[in-house]
Amino acid sequence: MLRRVAELLGFGNAPAALDQDEARLAAAALLMEATLADEAEHPAERAVAERLVADRFGLCEAASRALLDLGRAAAQGSTDLVRHTRVLKQALDAEERIEVITALWQVVLADDAVDDYEDALVRQVAGLLHVSDGDRARARRRAMKRRTHERA
Repeated sequence: MLRRVAELLGFGNAPAALDQDEARLAAAALLMEATLADEAEHPAERAVAERLVADRFGLCEAASRALLDLGRAAAQGSTDLVRHTRVLKQALDAEERIEVITALWQVVLADDAVDDYEDALVRQVAGLLHVSDGDRARARRRAMKRRTHERA
């Protein structure tokens, strides 16, 4: 399946590209977990997730939507977060893992309300990615600051 995703998104079939695609799919799945954590996919959260995926991976609008749709399917088909976080732990350095937490906060904050389930999700993902509580708090502040700048 990942080879087909890679072909559809134009990543190629090389093993390194496949590993990169796995990381992209894992990140998309976690972003979609954040949009669904409060049991309602808010359009503002989805829009932020689409922008983050497009910016981070250099994808066009259609490709970022397709990746998030695959991420949603992966998130809904998974019983836990370990599968996705394990891929990201292997693919990303510490700063990049903190940036994943920042991105999750950006999605969660997009609708101007942080549900207890959303907060718990970010806390759990941060733990699984070995992001400290201090770095998680800094990531939240960074996401809030970015949200403020986007509104200005």
